[in-house]
Amino acid sequence: TAERHGKRVILVRYPTSWPPMIERGVVVDGYACPSCGDDPMEIAPCLCYTTGVGRLSQRVEFDLAKGWKNAPESALPPIEAEIRITPKKGWSPFRPDNKLIEWDEEHSVRYHALLVATTKEGYDTLVISPNKDAALAVATLKEGGWSPWITADFRARGSPVKGSFRFKLMELTRDARGFALYRSQVYPVEGWAYPNPVCQELIEKVGYFIPQASPEPWASLWCDVTLFLEEARDQAMWLAKAVVYLMGSKGGDLAMLQWHSPDHCKHAWWGGLDPSSPSYDPEKADGYWDVMERDYGIADEMIGYILDRVDMDDTAVMVVSDHGHVPSLKSVFTNRALARAGLLKVKEDGSIDWEETRAVDQAGIWGISRSVHVYVNLKGRDPTGVVEPGEEYEEVRREVISTLYGIRDPDTGKCPVTMALRREDAGIIGLGGDRVGDVVYLLEPEYHTGTAITPLDGPLVERVTVSTLWGLSGSHHGQSLPTARAGVGTHEAVFIACGSGIKRGYRRPRPVSLRDVAPTVARLLGIPAPPQAQGIPLYDMLEESV
Repeated sequence: TAERHGKRVILVRYPTSWPPMIERGVVVDGYACPSCGDDPMEIAPCLCYTTGVGRLSQRVEFDLAKGWKNAPESALPPIEAEIRITPKKGWSPFRPDNKLIEWDEEHSVRYHALLVATTKEGYDTLVISPNKDAALAVATLKEGGWSPWITADFRARGSPVKGSFRFKLMELTRDARGFALYRSQVYPVEGWAYPNPVCQELIEKVGYFIPQASPEPWASLWCDVTLFLEEARDQAMWLAKAVVYLMGSKGGDLAMLQWHSPDHCKHAWWGGLDPSSPSYDPEKADGYWDVMERDYGIADEMIGYILDRVDMDDTAVMVVSDHGHVPSLKSVFTNRALARAGLLKVKEDGSIDWEETRAVDQAGIWGISRSVHVYVNLKGRDPTGVVEPGEEYEEVRREVISTLYGIRDPDTGKCPVTMALRREDAGIIGLGGDRVGDVVYLLEPEYHTGTAITPLDGPLVERVTVSTLWGLSGSHHGQSLPTARAGVGTHEAVFIACGSGIKRGYRRPRPVSLRDVAPTVARLLGIPAPPQAQGIPLYDMLEESV
């Protein structure tokens, strides 16, 4: 809408903005994938090379070094190991067991790691070289040190591509038995921005792009939170510098930037700080609160960098959060309930029997634990549809709603489902449209949807113990009302605005709806609201002249 009315738009890591739908503006990383292995553009996800074991890791073994040139002097016999960077064959979602990632072993890029001892006390220096020549090393590291950014030629998804990455030596014991080398996500040096020359321009002006800063390395049990916070800060400042540079150099009228780190923090560590969580440990809670505070400190630094470099007499800045978090305490297995009601059928191998299934929760199709959508297997719409449109369709929806309301928590005897609505009624809670489920439901704050279907005689409601991904019970969002509260958490989010056209010192007495943000931005730009916008401008926070 802004571009159609003559405005130049800058979108930096803004979800769903790829492929680009603008012509005169700039889009940077429109996928904005938050998790390890999910990004369709990445060459390889992050990895740990270690003498130990762990998820997302590659085991290395050191032997006496042979054939090295220009090796530094060592008080102990130098030892070496090979480290491989193996690209993905194609896009596939990350899973804890890595089974859904296809690795292209044939096109692995190999480096050689050399450990030397500058004193007789033990090994303390790592040299990484592509060809066993220390004079051509891409990195020389001490424990805790980061390498510079490295580029290499890869073959990914059948095509040659140059990628960038870096290393951090996280652990090196003096006897070299304890060794852990982190390698960041490998990402192309081009192709992630529109127009494409912007990629090289940003690399020259800001530095190599940092698309991922995730707690998954910590959850893999081979690093502490320091690595996450370092990458989170580097990413945040890259994004801030990029948006300031692009607004100035490209003459931007509207810039939108998304930073995911606070969401990562809560999913990963909320269970450690919320007393209602099964993972809560009062002796460790202060440490988890510290991680949250440091992450929010990074957000402050990022926003401060932008505010210090824009003309606030001619610029309005908004800080918008799309949701808060509540603790994950119990799972609700909706598909088991549908199966027991005869609405869903499962084959002997545990897969869904679509020819006999009349309705299924999306959680059972994609493993989405924050689903609120149940779909009817409808003839004429779905490939294996068995339910006739009309009265049969309506009857199945009535059965689904009745089944959801029939679920009971054995601990309390209460129903965990707050509401279950037909899709045409769900617009009142912001979930309207033709892509939502045929039945849309919301849960009480402490519950989230369990993805498992089998065993069919398993519990319908079960207490959460420890997340297999994050290591703590964590938190969730998206399945309860926006006003939901549980433990020390809430789904209520943050909205802050300042600058040109915004009243100074005004505190709104009632909540802001996300749907009102776009019309408010349009009002400040002096253009009509997007035609699909459902909200209205927040006139009460705007100066009368706007």
